[in-house]
Amino acid sequence: MIAVAADTTATAPEPNRRARRLTTVPKPPQRMAWLRARHPYFNASSAAVLYGVHPFQSEADYAVEKLLPEPPNDPPTKPMERGLRMESLLLQWLADRQGVEYRTPDVLYVNGQLMATLDGVPVGATDTWYEAKTFGEIHNSVPRHVYWQLVAQAATTGRSQGWVVWMDPDMEFKHELVTPSRDDVEDLLARVDEWMSWIALGMTPEGLALGREHIAALNPRPVPGSFVELDDVGLSAVVEFEQRRQARLAAAKAEDVCKDVVARLLGDKAEARYDGRTVFTWKPSKDQTVVAWEAAAREYLSPAQLAEFTRNNVPGSRRMHATKELGA
Repeated sequence: MIAVAADTTATAPEPNRRARRLTTVPKPPQRMAWLRARHPYFNASSAAVLYGVHPFQSEADYAVEKLLPEPPNDPPTKPMERGLRMESLLLQWLADRQGVEYRTPDVLYVNGQLMATLDGVPVGATDTWYEAKTFGEIHNSVPRHVYWQLVAQAATTGRSQGWVVWMDPDMEFKHELVTPSRDDVEDLLARVDEWMSWIALGMTPEGLALGREHIAALNPRPVPGSFVELDDVGLSAVVEFEQRRQARLAAAKAEDVCKDVVARLLGDKAEARYDGRTVFTWKPSKDQTVVAWEAAAREYLSPAQLAEFTRNNVPGSRRMHATKELGA
């Protein structure tokens, strides 16, 4: 657990048990160190998973992430890169509109098991903060999953009002003042406490159903020579899996034959018509810009920096395979 220092900047809400737990952690400048600092805590950006409204992450996804010994360090996705590049522009627009200056805090805010990062705070303000977003769809008000992130930020900072500034596909600057309710703050803190108590035991929260990708992530290397003894229900599941796999392979093979026939019909043509109606198209997807991350890392990172981001002996993916003994 990372040592924390007393918060001398936040203004605490009315006294209660959780308010007295407000602390801060120095914010590491490097991405991997930042990810590691956040890993032992429930993070504000994922608060919506506890209410089933997170658009990109399920509760099971997040539980697996927190149960792993190291945080994932995947390359930024296109939406993530877009958000990072637009963040300072959005924050400056809002500050200019309000006639103030803003700063980016150099600390991470903590309340018990909950941690939050603030994009910005108006200079001199003790009760407000800024959160910048970009969206792939149009929003005319703050989405519900972002609201829960602000609830977490209120819970960890003692501040009561957050300005959300964003841009979406209509290319307009938008902003809204959000005041998380005290009841929501208390409810989130209670849920985080309970949820993280399961993680501390190395267990998934009660009632959470994991999919095969979650189970494989938690158990990348099965115990050599280990096995589970199936009952009739378990055997039926294995047989059904193999039957469906064989049916899928047969269907894919038949589909490939049909694709070859249609491709020979179209040749260099973009679509096929019947009786004047377009009934089939064969067009390329949009061109993409592909970054050669590995080559770029070797070119621009020092050996020490490259070692920091290199993972050795990464387990291969687990593959399901029925043996001849099944006889399905």
